[in-house]
Amino acid sequence: MFFHILLWNETEDADRIFIELGMKRMQKENLQHMKKLSYGYLLAEENKQESQSGTFLKKNNGFEKIAAPYQSFFIMDFEDEDAYRSYVTSEAHDNPQATHPKPGFAWQVCATMWSKYLATDFLHESAFQFTKNSAFGAGSILHMVLWDMDEKVPEKEVDSMFRSLKKFKSNMPDIGYLSFGRKFLGTDGGESIVHKDKYVPRGTGPLPYEKISDAPRFGLIVEFKNRQALDKYRNSSAHKLFVEKFVEPYWTKIYRHELEIKEG
Repeated sequence: MFFHILLWNETEDADRIFIELGMKRMQKENLQHMKKLSYGYLLAEENKQESQSGTFLKKNNGFEKIAAPYQSFFIMDFEDEDAYRSYVTSEAHDNPQATHPKPGFAWQVCATMWSKYLATDFLHESAFQFTKNSAFGAGSILHMVLWDMDEKVPEKEVDSMFRSLKKFKSNMPDIGYLSFGRKFLGTDGGESIVHKDKYVPRGTGPLPYEKISDAPRFGLIVEFKNRQALDKYRNSSAHKLFVEKFVEPYWTKIYRHELEIKEG
């Protein structure tokens, strides 16, 4: 099982209702392959410059915020690479080589209503059993962290990091769901800018994306019922110890987002 994650910013004239309908269409037409769809938006207070959401780069002995957080997200879960390939070549998703008459999400939404996005995938390794629905439903909080580490970090330290994450289940009872893992190599991803001025009619050329960075190598998602539970997690001794032992010495770049689940 792996998680296909997209974070994005929308253009000023984007239609969120239309975007949501497009996501639901992709799920409806890929029920056999897509195990789960969750989507939602950045928590309102996380728009502030001093918030903990955004992109952070290792600098000296700390992290510097280099970019604002993304405003929207979806997470789709797939069993394997074959299931994912069936999804990306489906009519509901669409692709530049498609010949069917009905456009899909990539052409109707991504290429026309997004300005920037981050696509990434990571394998499901978790203390929690996979579920088809979010733990607390609409209005609950999804804490998402995607990151890179120094490539010289020993494998035993990565394993130790994963064991520490798995222990969060028993150390923090307010967690409703937690999954983490490494980048799934069966897919490609990365951070891209969408050039609306390079958009061409469907079927006449490639999608107007410019890749600006590779996808992060690791990912973590944690569900909380409310902001109070999230803050309790952040301030817990287990979380602080994790940051001290793994984040501060080993992590090099972080995409961190506090998101509100609308559906999933």
